[in-house]
Amino acid sequence: MGLSGATADYACLWCKIHKLQRFDMSKLRDYYNIAPIARTLCEIQEMCSLPQSQCKHSCVRKPLINIALDHVILDELHLMLRVTDRLTENLKKEVIERGNKTDINKRRGEEKGLFLKKLIKKINEIGITFNVWEKKNADGKGSCLYDWTSLLLSDKKKMMKKLPEQLKSCDILIPETKETVIKIWTTFCELYHCITAPEVKETRRNQIFEDGKQ
Repeated sequence: MGLSGATADYACLWCKIHKLQRFDMSKLRDYYNIAPIARTLCEIQEMCSLPQSQCKHSCVRKPLINIALDHVILDELHLMLRVTDRLTENLKKEVIERGNKTDINKRRGEEKGLFLKKLIKKINEIGITFNVWEKKNADGKGSCLYDWTSLLLSDKKKMMKKLPEQLKSCDILIPETKETVIKIWTTFCELYHCITAPEVKETRRNQIFEDGKQ
């Protein structure tokens, strides 16, 4: 559609919100869908016809296809993949950090990394092959950077649906934020099913927007 990449200042296809303002959840839905914030295909085409020094809002070239932007549908598959990757990464970081704090006081020979091992076991128990491992430096020593098993779409959906219940019944997460973490997983799963419904009424669209903000 003629825009710069996903890390650009104005990466959204549908509106001209700066990346440093995306955190602002105070705006109403119409704020992004009407001028001057809303984008139009015509505006992108006009902007790209100007000299490069005058182009704004991350418009870099003429769109390859002539489709009005309100007919371009959000790619819900990659939305789900990216969000669940971030949720999984945060979960992994939390249990590793909690484990490191506990391991400091352990004696030599005592088992370490128990919280991470418990998380892996809980994910395996819902029928998903999953593991987390520490990356090695060139000298073969631990890098303190971790990677995990790349999951299929079906596995991500299963984990999104079943993992929150597993987390409720065990002592893996930090007690002070446990309920919040589980709620984020649960409500995103509900939101994803709303977004992918075959038909969405106008009143439900407004609710989806508000749920997304929350």
